[in-house]
Amino acid sequence: MSEISANNVESKSFLNSVNTSSEYVRSLEMAVQLLQREVDHLRSQAVKPKAVDSNSNIANSEYYNNLSTLFSRCDIARDVFITLDPQISDTFEIIEYNIFFFTAKQKLYPVDERDTNVNLSAIAVHLEEQGIIDWAFEMGEPCVIPNLAEPELKTINFLIIIPIELRGINVGIFLAKTFKNKDSINFNELESLRTIAEAAAVALDNIKSSEEIKQMNMKLAGLNSQMLQSSKMASIGEIAGSISKEIDTPLKVLLGHLKLLQSGVGDQKRRIKVIVEQANKIDEINTRLSDLSVSANSEKSSEPIDLVSIIDEVLLFSGAQLMRDGIRVELEYQPDNYYINGFKPQLEQVFLSLLLHSRDSMPDGGIINIMIFESSGKINVTLTDDGTGYEQEVLNHIFEPLFFPKSEERRIGSELYMIKNIIMQHNGLISIASELGKGTKFKIVFKKALPIRYLEN
Repeated sequence: MSEISANNVESKSFLNSVNTSSEYVRSLEMAVQLLQREVDHLRSQAVKPKAVDSNSNIANSEYYNNLSTLFSRCDIARDVFITLDPQISDTFEIIEYNIFFFTAKQKLYPVDERDTNVNLSAIAVHLEEQGIIDWAFEMGEPCVIPNLAEPELKTINFLIIIPIELRGINVGIFLAKTFKNKDSINFNELESLRTIAEAAAVALDNIKSSEEIKQMNMKLAGLNSQMLQSSKMASIGEIAGSISKEIDTPLKVLLGHLKLLQSGVGDQKRRIKVIVEQANKIDEINTRLSDLSVSANSEKSSEPIDLVSIIDEVLLFSGAQLMRDGIRVELEYQPDNYYINGFKPQLEQVFLSLLLHSRDSMPDGGIINIMIFESSGKINVTLTDDGTGYEQEVLNHIFEPLFFPKSEERRIGSELYMIKNIIMQHNGLISIASELGKGTKFKIVFKKALPIRYLEN
């Protein structure tokens, strides 16, 4: 195979600005992909109320049969409680109640923030502090206990605590005050109350997820808009770099003829004509450049990252598409610490772009082999495909940003130019070996870094 190293391609003064813009676009693309996955995950988490014991009186009531349907029509949490109020109060002689969900820090907060539930919120905090909530989850069933959190009350009342579990996770509790004691509430009543509370909790959880999805969709819309603008900026940077080459030749010719004009050698009219022609060329190029702009440099934080986990992550969300295209990916590595210092979104974009690049060279499917190994203190990654490959003339220009070979329907240079720049920023090297009709092999070499656990010790 013919081989060419990206580091032999001439570096330009505009490298940093173009690189920054390209990296930013790719990071935005990765953020959009990951955020979309989170949206899909939230949508998949929507749950349905559990089936109710057919022997329960509540279960046989027409109201309960319609309860789930009524809940599904609720767009906000307050509507759920409005639907729930009559059933809870009339059937179970409830004084007041609320549903509490856990925060990320495992603290209970009231879902319904009515003024009448201020005391109930204080009771929930007291029960948390006393370990009663943990005890209720250990019991795994509705509990009825005396209300000792309000000793100033002359009339003794009781608390009903129902632990709520959704998708195998403890999400919160149903907490209510009642004048009924444990002996006056039978098992079927408690089970029916638990079923109703869980149905309400499911509706509230789905409303919460729906709100999160709306917020994420707003972020996605913002990211997509930002990415569109940044993509234009990145392309502009690449074009600006390519056009800058055009200035070199007319500028040298112009300066040469100026010197000859000053020396008085040759036909002065001819010199002036050439100078005017070259100046016009530079003016034309400058006009094209005047509409271009490049984003300012920005610093990226670096941290030890496991290359195996990066590639696994990329294969996780690209593997299905590759399989549909008839492409099998083989990942080979020996158990070891393949850590390098880097920026995760950029590295994910590198390997995703390389996979898609190889896919495009295999219209009829094939095999992509990825090997990771250590050699002389360096982490080596090779990606080999059995696609169409490239001839030497293409390899000579393959890392140039505007390279568009006649045999290709895409501008492959910009893809590999971005990949090369990201790898160079990670103090790495990339080379390509290819032969027409026999496939392509990319080799990337990184400096090894200590894994995070070693740095922490």
